[in-house]
Amino acid sequence: MLAEASEVRLGTGLTAGAQDDQANVTTSGSLLDARDTGFIRIAGDLSLERNLAIATPGMVGADIDIGGALNGPFNLVLDAGAGDVSLGGAIGGTEALRSVVVGATAASLGSVAVAQAFDLAGVGETTLRGGVIEAAMGGLLRFGGGVRVAGDTSIAAPDGAIEFGGGLTPIGAPALTLDLGTTPLVLASDLGSAAAPFSAVTLRAGSVDAASIFTTDRIAFESQAIALRGSVYQA
Repeated sequence: MLAEASEVRLGTGLTAGAQDDQANVTTSGSLLDARDTGFIRIAGDLSLERNLAIATPGMVGADIDIGGALNGPFNLVLDAGAGDVSLGGAIGGTEALRSVVVGATAASLGSVAVAQAFDLAGVGETTLRGGVIEAAMGGLLRFGGGVRVAGDTSIAAPDGAIEFGGGLTPIGAPALTLDLGTTPLVLASDLGSAAAPFSAVTLRAGSVDAASIFTTDRIAFESQAIALRGSVYQA
């Protein structure tokens, strides 16, 4: 499906081959499905009017690429299997999504706002291009594999949970803030390395349990209790 209008509205569901929408898309359906043959690319914004699942066949190259913003107070599932997911615009920038679940070999994204959960447990590697990734009070932010931080990034889930399945690697010395409010923060892996440090790291939580941290400028612990398990805290 190739759409060249400025805006496309999808109804109760769409099943087809490779789908390439060169437009803003509003979907009132529950399924956008290209699992038979191809990829899904939406060049513009995607607005949700109900819960939505977007799926591809799951092989390498069967990617999901949304170039614009994602908005709507509903649940979104993006399942690319062995393909990649690229989210070019803000997620929930004007209207927070309820939850987002992503499955892919790799994912790339900017700012995110969700009411309940942003779950990338099914993603091998995530690239954060910079911005604010936040869940509302008591929400969950979960990253399944390694995280590459390519721009100044704040990850916040006040009184909720932030979980990392792998390490956080800075690209180009960005600043990083992790904010859990009064909830304990546990970091099993190092933040950066001697060869690839962050410019600054701020950890805000009820308590902090951290491995080694590498920066070029500053490390700030905004916590009542700190446990340092690493061997290097470089600023």
